[in-house]
Amino acid sequence: ALFNSTLVLFRAYRLMDAVRILISMATVHNFEIFTDGSLFACGIDAFNFALLGVYALVMLAVDVCKYKQIKVRSVIEKQHWLCQVAVVVLGVLAGRLRPRLRGIQLYLFAVLRRGAETMAKKLAAVLLCVVLIFVGVLALGHLTRPLGDDVAIANVENFHKLPENSIDVIVYGSSHAWRNVNVNEMYDKYGIGAYNYAANWQHLDTTWLFVHDSLATQTPKVALIEDVHVNSNEFDTDMDGEIYYTTPIPESKYKREYPKMCFENHIERYISYYFPLMAYHENKNALTAESFGRSSNSIDFMDTMGFYPRDGVFVADVKDWTQMEDWVIGDRSLALMDDMVAALQEKGCQVVFWVAPWSTEEYQYFNVLQEYCEEHNCGYLNMFEHMEDAGISAETDFCDPHHLNVSGATKMADYLGAYLKENYDLTDWREVPGNLWENHS
Repeated sequence: ALFNSTLVLFRAYRLMDAVRILISMATVHNFEIFTDGSLFACGIDAFNFALLGVYALVMLAVDVCKYKQIKVRSVIEKQHWLCQVAVVVLGVLAGRLRPRLRGIQLYLFAVLRRGAETMAKKLAAVLLCVVLIFVGVLALGHLTRPLGDDVAIANVENFHKLPENSIDVIVYGSSHAWRNVNVNEMYDKYGIGAYNYAANWQHLDTTWLFVHDSLATQTPKVALIEDVHVNSNEFDTDMDGEIYYTTPIPESKYKREYPKMCFENHIERYISYYFPLMAYHENKNALTAESFGRSSNSIDFMDTMGFYPRDGVFVADVKDWTQMEDWVIGDRSLALMDDMVAALQEKGCQVVFWVAPWSTEEYQYFNVLQEYCEEHNCGYLNMFEHMEDAGISAETDFCDPHHLNVSGATKMADYLGAYLKENYDLTDWREVPGNLWENHS
């Protein structure tokens, strides 16, 4: 068991992968993997096999000395203190791996009893330095973080405060969803219990992560997936603001897969995901008072149920969608869409893809997205086409070229709510006392 478990450290190409393997095994309490040959079957090269051989011989020698009653304590005490530390580490590891090896651990500690105090002081000093460095790196990473992400992080954290299985409709997507759908209007007009789980810039693979994250705690009846970035992904890129705001999402196999999508095989990018100081150290010259706070966010997302409101008026030049060129969706995006749809439908959730209007670059995926929805039994709404039906005015309901103001977002939610009420069987939460939406401002 001891020999087999040690293979974890050598079968992975990167140290981080090895750590993740060990964490995964500890999390699921799959202790059988130590003894059933699963790890050994992964293979090992000659050099690392030799290292493990030395490891096994050391452990065997200790057991033989114990059996033969050879007093090795005095021998070990005469060695360099690093050697003594190594022996203790071996004993601790052995004791933690399997309960039946605790005898070896206790024996090793007994062997080093006389020199324990001196060695403990050295270990304590080393550990203290390591802890201080670790805490310092995390603190500096927080100080230099991109402050613009605080609001998205606050929404992620708020979503995970919701009671499990309490939301009927979840809105996903980029800021075109986050700022454009005032979900409280859905409750006020139709009694629909919705949450806006979107965020800035969001490319499709980030939406994919948000979808899977939400399904860990919620079982929505309908998912509204906004698709301005349907053919755009975070791929082979450095750490950026969009990737950073996913860091508070709880650990899962999807969160572990997400950095692989974004960073490919660049170890420094992986490290920057967990230690943001590597990516944002240059922000040290732009620190503000808000940098020293826990968050610069001022939105009460429990009150808005995820919606990110914005006031102001911008006269938008919304283009004629019927004159826009048709493009195709790439294989990478199609695979992500297929996976999201399959995961949601497996949970009994109906999927609706939709597109919000804006006034800058053209959108080239109306027809291909509609065809995809027809083939996969999904709903589809082109809000360029339904702007007039929703009462959304290009003159008064935009706050900038890309987003609606509160008036426009309320009209958008009204139209989407009417569509949902007509096409899906949803609870009228207005009839449920003490619900999450009844006391919103």
